[in-house]
This record gives sequence, C-alpha cells and structure tokens, in this order.
Amino acid sequence: MFIQSILFFILGIATISWLLVLISPLIWRKVLHFAYKSVSAKIPLSLIEIQANQNFLCAQHAVELARHAQKYDSLQKKYAQLKIQLSLQKEQLCSSYFPPQCTPLLSPKTESVEKKNNVLATNTFIKEIKAMHEKIAHYKKRLKNIQIDELDTAAKDQLLHELCEETKELAATLAAHIAIKEGKDSSINKLIKGSKNKNDLASYIRKKIVNTKKTPLPEN
Repeated sequence: MFIQSILFFILGIATISWLLVLISPLIWRKVLHFAYKSVSAKIPLSLIEIQANQNFLCAQHAVELARHAQKYDSLQKKYAQLKIQLSLQKEQLCSSYFPPQCTPLLSPKTESVEKKNNVLATNTFIKEIKAMHEKIAHYKKRLKNIQIDELDTAAKDQLLHELCEETKELAATLAAHIAIKEGKDSSINKLIKGSKNKNDLASYIRKKIVNTKKTPLPEN
C-alpha cells in the first residue's frame, strides 16, 4: 500500500510536469506579446513608424502655420481699414472744430465762453490725435512680431485681444468727439443710450463723452 501511494505521487508529479511543458510555450508567447506591446507604445521600433510620426508633425505644423497666416493677413487688413478711417475722421473733426465764421447773434460773453470751450476741446483733440498716431505706430510694430516662429499660440491670442481693445479705444474716442460736436441730436447719443453692457463699444463712447464734458476750463 505504501509503495502504491509513492507510485501515485510520482505519477502525479510527472503528469503536472508534462502539462507544464505543454503549456509553457503558450505562456511565454503571451508574456512576450504583452512586453512587445508595452515597449512599442513608448518607443517607435521601425523607420516607418518614425517617418509616420514626422509626417504627422509636419502636417500639424503646416495647419497651424496656415491658420496663423490667415489671422495675420486679417489683422493687417483691419489695421489698413482703421488707418483709413482714422484719417477720414481726423479731417472731418478738424474741419468741424474750425468753422469759417462765428454766428453774429451770440453775445460777446457767450462767444468768449465758446471760444474757450473750442480751444480746450481742440487742444484735447490734438493730444488724443497724437496719442492715436502713437498707437497706430505701436500697432504696426506689434504686427511685425506676429510671426509663427516668434510667438506661441497663447501669446498670439493675447496680442490679438490687446489690439482689439486698443482699436475699440480709438473708435470710441473718434465717436465721442463727433457726438459732442453734433450735440444732443447726434445719432451716436441715441445708439449708446440702449447699451447695458459695460464692456461694449457704446459704453466706451459714453465714458469718453462724460470725461470730456467734465474737463474743467483753464483759468486766465
């Protein structure tokens, strides 16, 4: 009986060893397969994969380059349009601040007050026009910096946002001068009354008008 138990034990060990010999190639193949996948996910193992990654990066760079080139062209067109509009508005405002003759019905005191107001408004206008010219030069300089190899996407977006805000400031200054010159019946006043947004162009114009009217006259 003891010998029979030993024989069964030896037979069991032999059977298990035989099964392990049969299964071990499959286990090793699975282990090698998973190891290959893990390494392949981290390192390109062939020249074809490296070239494919390079082609993908080149295509992605070309798309970004085209997108920023379109933004740059669009911004240049807006800059040219703004420069033309600024020139036209400057001529209009200058001609409106220097009428050919004063009305004879005004009293000397009224004429004196109006002359002071006109001089103050003209001086303020000239200062703002000079500031506008400086900003236009600033636009031109900053536009040259919008190159793909010089700024990243976040910096370009920030620059475009700043330029939009400065453009809004210039437009508000011009519109405010026109509204003040035209008086209460100006169509600009009607447009800004319905504005409730504190950050839109109408609110900028309204602030410019209020600040100009609050400017005190210089004392003699």
